[in-house]
Amino acid sequence: METEIGEAHAAIEREEHQPLRDETTEKDPNHEWAKAELEKAEVDLRSLQAGAGTAARELIDSRKQAQHLGAASIEQEDLQRAAKSAEETYLLYLRKREEARIGDALDAHGILNFTLAQSPVEPALPLRSNLSFGLIALAAAGLCSTGLAFAAEYIDPVFRSPDEVFAYLQAPVLATLPKERDAA
Repeated sequence: METEIGEAHAAIEREEHQPLRDETTEKDPNHEWAKAELEKAEVDLRSLQAGAGTAARELIDSRKQAQHLGAASIEQEDLQRAAKSAEETYLLYLRKREEARIGDALDAHGILNFTLAQSPVEPALPLRSNLSFGLIALAAAGLCSTGLAFAAEYIDPVFRSPDEVFAYLQAPVLATLPKERDAA
């Protein structure tokens, strides 16, 4: 019995030196949900970090390719300009050669050759505007009408005053009609 009492005292002493722990077996759903979301976020973070590295490499490759294409584009434009210049030079050479051949043929037959220095071009705007023609026509009509009025007055054989009758007939005027009076 004493051994059992000794064991009980030893167990009591052990319990006094160790703090009591209270454990519950029921789990908190909010804590479990937050823990699961944390694990998902950590997995997503790792996958995004791996994707960021891949995206950075692709960006560097794309920039290198864009620089290469830019240089190739500039080179292509230079080649196109050189080809166009060579084509224009060749066409000018052919034209000059044909002109020389024609000139030699005309000289051989004694025919004079001439070329137009500049082709005639119809002007885009008239030399005088419609307004100037209208003003000239108005001035000419005014002069003509005034001249015709003076000519008609000069040629008209009507006597207008007693003095004109006396000067023309050399006879005295016996009676005249009075001029109209105002009704006032």
